[in-house]
Amino acid sequence: MSVLLARAELPRIVHAAPTPAELSLVIGEFNATAQVVPPTTAIGPFEAQVARTPGATALLMQGKSLTYAELNARANQLARRLQSYGVGPGCAAGIDLGSAAEALTGVLAVLKAGGAWVPGPAASTVTVVRELLPDNGYLTIDPPRALTPQHAAAVCPRTGAVVPHSALDHRMRWLQSVAPVGPGDRVLFLTAGLEDVAEALRALRSGAAVVAGGSREPEPFARTVRELGVTSCHVDPSLLRDVLPHLPCFETSLRQVLCTGDVLTRDDVRRFARVLPGARLHRLFGHAHGTGAIAHHLCVPEEFGPVPLGRPAWNTRAYVLDAAMRPCPPGVPGELYATGPHLITSSRGVPSSRFIPDPYGPPGARLYRTGARALWTDQGTLSPAGV
Repeated sequence: MSVLLARAELPRIVHAAPTPAELSLVIGEFNATAQVVPPTTAIGPFEAQVARTPGATALLMQGKSLTYAELNARANQLARRLQSYGVGPGCAAGIDLGSAAEALTGVLAVLKAGGAWVPGPAASTVTVVRELLPDNGYLTIDPPRALTPQHAAAVCPRTGAVVPHSALDHRMRWLQSVAPVGPGDRVLFLTAGLEDVAEALRALRSGAAVVAGGSREPEPFARTVRELGVTSCHVDPSLLRDVLPHLPCFETSLRQVLCTGDVLTRDDVRRFARVLPGARLHRLFGHAHGTGAIAHHLCVPEEFGPVPLGRPAWNTRAYVLDAAMRPCPPGVPGELYATGPHLITSSRGVPSSRFIPDPYGPPGARLYRTGARALWTDQGTLSPAGV
């Protein structure tokens, strides 16, 4: 009788043990990502920005706009109603609203009430926001809430993964360091998904304006970029490929695009550079569950080979390990694992085999098994392997 095993399950020796110098690189130097992040909720910095620039434009729609004060007032009004329904710290609320602008107001309201929003279909036991209240004037006083950075900001409906405020805040602060937005920027928002909301919140805590888009279809998407002056947006590679042919017709305002999910190819990068020579393309490689971005790379069209996954994010440790859980030296492919205080390390909807003890971290630390094949370059950048 013979037994066939998948290659990933065979703990074979495929490379020599890393030298002490190589081990110091892949465990230590390449993972020197420590960054002090203040303990903050995801909603607090938005409210602080409202106080600083109440008259600045916060939200743009076709034919209409809201200032920071007006958007805050609408969210406050709904937040107080949600609190009367029992939404608060430890509770979740779904968003089922017709437009991107209403969805953003709804998410802000849930967070202001102290609750966690559910990005997608919510369980029948969860309060669901299905309509906004009539605008009855300004509510300038933010609703009271006993909220901490450890409370849930979002709950993934598919996996049940809980994303705390600290993790969402961490993502936004780190992205501001690599792909900043600020006053004068217009950031596209399409859905109440985790990554889109994170980008909208990042804009609203930085003095930028959010543009409420209406469609992911290529032509309407490109039209929104042109007519509302979008300067920054978040897409996946497939949407990027579909949209690019519709952009050369316009003098686009885009100066940066963040790209996550799927495989970003070298042809995608070069096509982007031809169509948008003045814009930057950022690749984000992320945790499949929650908001944990693992790595970032600023794409350069002149490079060759696979598009790198990038360098690890703040406070993230990334390991490329062989089947025997040994670190791979630079240039040797293995499986990519990641860990950090902002990453989800357990979830009832994810197999427990994806979360394992971290043999190279502090006691009690756990690793997330990404399932991706990768290798370290000599410069400390993660690159996909086997593609």
